[in-house]
Amino acid sequence: MKIVIIIIYILISSINTSKASEEETDINFYKLIEQYILDNPEIIIESLEKYSEKEKIKKQQESKKTLYNFYNNKNYKTLPSIGSVSNELILIEFIDYNCGYCKKTLTTITKLVKEVSNLKVVFVDFPILTESSELAARASLAANRQKAYFKYHSALLKYNKPITEEFLISTAQNLNLNLKEFKKDMNSESVLKQIRNNIKLANSLQIRGTPTFIVGESILPGAYDYKKLKNIILNNNL
Repeated sequence: MKIVIIIIYILISSINTSKASEEETDINFYKLIEQYILDNPEIIIESLEKYSEKEKIKKQQESKKTLYNFYNNKNYKTLPSIGSVSNELILIEFIDYNCGYCKKTLTTITKLVKEVSNLKVVFVDFPILTESSELAARASLAANRQKAYFKYHSALLKYNKPITEEFLISTAQNLNLNLKEFKKDMNSESVLKQIRNNIKLANSLQIRGTPTFIVGESILPGAYDYKKLKNIILNNNL
């Protein structure tokens, strides 16, 4: 890159004293730059690598700031959760009810809550796979209004057939929820706003898939098994 600067400096100096036309000067200038790049293609790769690294660091800093505000403002309190109320240990899970790997985490989450004291598990409904994913997210948040989130959440994750509105209503009925309120909440602006906020949070954290866990400042994509996830929670050991 230093060589490029020297060449440009020499070129500009020659332009100031040259009697060539401005048009000819421009042509010569661009030809010189083009030839230098052709002779030294690695400078393009180096430039792209530096830009990529710079963008990566920028996004990491933005994610760190988002997480800091999320914890500092206690935004997790607005989301469904199970476990301890002490907020001493917090595990966040981004889920989509059509995600096969999310279904596999149900046993892990249930066991963690039973065996890890002071653990709170916060759920972020993040519907990204199909249209029925959003329908299911709206239903689970409606169930949360009747303090039945985890029961409803568990029923959806145990279900291995295509999710339909009929199934969502029948599940609410099986859990003895107030169906009138349930249907009303499913289509309420507040529930839709919560989902939009969840998607915004995921995008801010560069989360692209489910399941994704968060422990402290660590973002962990994928279905971690019980032993590994417990070790991360207790020891912050990745």
